[in-house]
Amino acid sequence: MSDMLFIAGQLAQDSSGNVIAPNNPAKQAEYIFGYIEKLLNDAGMIFDNLVKLSIFTNNMDYFQKISAVRDSYCMKSKPACTTIEIDHFKKEGCCVEIEAIAAKIAQT
Repeated sequence: MSDMLFIAGQLAQDSSGNVIAPNNPAKQAEYIFGYIEKLLNDAGMIFDNLVKLSIFTNNMDYFQKISAVRDSYCMKSKPACTTIEIDHFKKEGCCVEIEAIAAKIAQT
């Protein structure tokens, strides 16, 4: 038996929809991973429970900066991760979107 958590794509924006750190991939990734941590904690999970990440960026040149942030949060879990370059985001100034899947396997 396992519990699964599916986190839809998250952008770096505040509760009013304002973009956090426009066009700064590292700061946006940091903000998003901080929010994912909150969602995981609310579900009784931690980053070790992550099994899959999908990262979208509008510029593959940002890959190293985004990956460095990802690696700082996922030191132990090492979830499967796909990074995809897209043309643009609906919100001007957004350059990173992250979705995640986490699983908590019950011990028998």
